[in-house]
Amino acid sequence: MELRDLWERRINRTDTCWLWTGKPMSNGYGKITLGGVQMLAHRVSYELFVGPIPESFDVDHVCGEKLCVNPDHLEAVTHAENSRRWHHGQATCRNGHPWEDPIRRGRWRRCRACRAGVNERRRQKYQATKG
Repeated sequence: MELRDLWERRINRTDTCWLWTGKPMSNGYGKITLGGVQMLAHRVSYELFVGPIPESFDVDHVCGEKLCVNPDHLEAVTHAENSRRWHHGQATCRNGHPWEDPIRRGRWRRCRACRAGVNERRRQKYQATKG
């Protein structure tokens, strides 16, 4: 069976996205196994319909849907740009605190409220062992 035939059987075309119907990975991205090698479905789609992915580039879902494999919704970008786009759309940290005043360390950001909680737990643990 040709790859494009297999491909067509594994996608659900909506009005906007082409959703991968194969089993997703634990992180929510579509996966496909070709020749015994597991690959990300959106990267395979980009290479099938657009062309080779430049070395050390990520393939960004412009639509924001992790299961989308529509080549019109995929863009090859640097990892830094992909991270910037992802973080730009995040209004809260994973614990629901707003990103109003994050602690920045290079390209990473930390939630001030979560960091304060970690520091408080460490202080309490230290106090408990001290005395």
